[in-house]
Amino acid sequence: MKRILFLTLAVLFLLAAVSTITLCSLGQALPDGRAGEKAEALADRIENAINKDAWDKTAAVSFVFSKRNNRHFRDKKRDLVEVEWGEDPVYKVQYSNQDRSKFLAWQGTDRLEGQDAADLLDQAVKYHTNDYFWLNPYSMLRAPGTVRKLVGEQALLLTFQSGGVTPGDSYLIITDENGLPRRWQMWVSIIPIDGIEWQCTEWVTSDTGAKLNLQNVGSLATIGLDQVRTWSAYPGKNEDRFAELLPLLEARE
Repeated sequence: MKRILFLTLAVLFLLAAVSTITLCSLGQALPDGRAGEKAEALADRIENAINKDAWDKTAAVSFVFSKRNNRHFRDKKRDLVEVEWGEDPVYKVQYSNQDRSKFLAWQGTDRLEGQDAADLLDQAVKYHTNDYFWLNPYSMLRAPGTVRKLVGEQALLLTFQSGGVTPGDSYLIITDENGLPRRWQMWVSIIPIDGIEWQCTEWVTSDTGAKLNLQNVGSLATIGLDQVRTWSAYPGKNEDRFAELLPLLEARE
């Protein structure tokens, strides 16, 4: 029995060691770059290529994060979020980014309260923070706490020194001659491989004119987005999906 246990532990140790060596061999060092006018000029070209002005004017967007089939709706103007996931039952949470203590949570058709609702809120925020990042990461080149550096002629290195959930993360965006991102690399705390690369393979123009990449093909996984729709005004003539949440926000005031 002791011999079997010893052999099992030895095999597990060997597998862990091989995995660690493999991950390290796949990693790449963070490149050096130079801040200044040329880096800012490339950031301008990227923002022009993706039509950031159109994205900033987009009132609302909905999309599905394919990997987990998470369904998202974000009212960008009012900073309200709805996240749905699961099938049987369906979980749904609505909240405001301005005050997440004001939220609603459902399991199927049942409204949840107390700790059950709070747990769903935490899950919804985690899902949306991750999934929304993949929708348009190139719109955040000048987010607060971001340092921009030029690498070569057509690559922009971003380092988030503060803000977000993982300050210190870096991203290298490699563009074409017009500034449109074609591939990018990550040095982030949640991924053990330094410099993991993704190819931008499905650029589309949204209803509001913003360009979005819906397919990121990586060496270990593909991150895709489906059913993307944008609104130039919301709710407009649409039924307001946040009608039940709004009284809570008004009570806050």
